[in-house]
Amino acid sequence: MVEGIVRLGLAFLAVTQLFASAGEGEEAPPVRIVADPVETYYREQLVAEGMDKVIGDRPTFLLTVEADFDCDGRLDLAVSNAFDAGARSGTWWSIFLSRADGKHAEVGSVGTKSNRFKITPSPKGGGDLAVMLRAGPGELVVEFYRVTLGGLKKTSVEEVKIAEDDVGPNRIDEVFGKGYSELAAKKIPLEELKKKYPK
Repeated sequence: MVEGIVRLGLAFLAVTQLFASAGEGEEAPPVRIVADPVETYYREQLVAEGMDKVIGDRPTFLLTVEADFDCDGRLDLAVSNAFDAGARSGTWWSIFLSRADGKHAEVGSVGTKSNRFKITPSPKGGGDLAVMLRAGPGELVVEFYRVTLGGLKKTSVEEVKIAEDDVGPNRIDEVFGKGYSELAAKKIPLEELKKKYPK
């Protein structure tokens, strides 16, 4: 139980650090090439941290979202876990882009409320990604990224106050589309992960 609380605290800290460091034109993090994004994430985020077990009454699982994040015609993968999902601020996702050779490029991570990813082709190549985080009651932070196999680069950040007449809601509709919906997420239970990726 204590480990679960610590993990949730670290996830919250990561989101608050994201708010504190938000800025335009940030450099993309280093890219790493992996064969299996789910195995990589499971072994590094759960097994290595001692989280590959049931903690208290909280189920342990991974979440994956398939989408073409860099708009190259191949489905990519975003991966999160039970401990980073469902926080009021948002869920923390690692982004893995599919390559022509069948491997994946881990280009970075983003936080977003639930599974709210808005992806559009960028005129400069790659994909333009918008995500949304809850900053407080009636306050959202919308972050914009350029997504390519070369990395995940934050391009701008906007603070949106929903209570400001129609300005806030209109801006959210403008970015994410009126009546936007979340991308579908697949849940992979702990027992399935243990069976597929034994120690």
